[in-house]
Amino acid sequence: MGSGREKEPAKALLIVYILQILRETSDAAHPLSQQRILELLAERYGMTAERKAVRRNLLRLQEAGFPLHCRETQRVTKGKRGSVSLDWYWEHALSPEDAALLTDALQFTPVREGRTRQIAETLAAFTSRYETADLLARTVPRAEAAERLSRQKPLAALLARAIAEKKKILCWSDHFEADGKWHHDRDGGGQDRRLKMNPYALFGADGQYFLLGNLDGEEAVRMYRVGRLSGVEVTDEAARPQKSLAALEGGVWPAQFLEMGEEAYFGSPERCTFDMAPEALTSLMETFGRRARVLSATINSVQAEAEAVPDAAAAWALRQGGRVKVTGPPHLVRAMKETAAAMAKLYGGAP
Repeated sequence: MGSGREKEPAKALLIVYILQILRETSDAAHPLSQQRILELLAERYGMTAERKAVRRNLLRLQEAGFPLHCRETQRVTKGKRGSVSLDWYWEHALSPEDAALLTDALQFTPVREGRTRQIAETLAAFTSRYETADLLARTVPRAEAAERLSRQKPLAALLARAIAEKKKILCWSDHFEADGKWHHDRDGGGQDRRLKMNPYALFGADGQYFLLGNLDGEEAVRMYRVGRLSGVEVTDEAARPQKSLAALEGGVWPAQFLEMGEEAYFGSPERCTFDMAPEALTSLMETFGRRARVLSATINSVQAEAEAVPDAAAAWALRQGGRVKVTGPPHLVRAMKETAAAMAKLYGGAP
């Protein structure tokens, strides 16, 4: 009696062991015969079973909806023709191509290295062990990328709903000022300007979200940084059909409105200082985040600093179109003077 009771748990576990063997050991390029499954049952779990029991459990798993596949063939045995199931394998949730694509995406994510490796290990559970790709290099986290995205995601979800429902939105567009706070953009009379907008598409690029929209009453189509929008409300008013706008009558193509560029800067961070027009502050804070701060300010000028690789600070300053003067460190000031002189000469100015 005791021996019979001991066999029952083993019999119940047979189907579980078969499932584990197929999931861990097989894929379309590495199928298993029923004989090989019997051998692995013995090697891994010390379990013996009849071939008929293995076939019966394989069919049960298949009928239950597990992603098991096999090759069916006809065979004549003792004068009788019958169907035989060969080459059993588990169809993994991620194909080798998908797993490689996601691993490549992780390789260049701005998230910290430890987190990317955790995600890579999770991905490995959904693809074949024969095809599992590994991260080839250490990832370099972009400063405050995770925090920036966490702030923008709820707003991006709201904008996505407005786009899906084809509704207009109300919102503020904000900018950073010398008091260390974000403020609404103002109209010509100095009053906060509330925008009514027709939203058409949401894009994710460079670790942030962008909204393609059209201001009510205008014909122009613009790209807006979601991080600069606040107080977004979805109205009950239907958005203007995008085909009624000349820029969108042929559809929405991101490359028409957004171009991505990648640049890496090398060196040790230094205290870089700037004398700049107030309107450059927003870009400074978006680029350097907590590494930047305002030192002093007047109505027409702001003195600020950022802890940054000098080449990155120089590139940012040059992008501001004459609104920013680098004041330190000395070697960066000399480099900016040389660059300015070379550009002046290139464009016909004094040598």
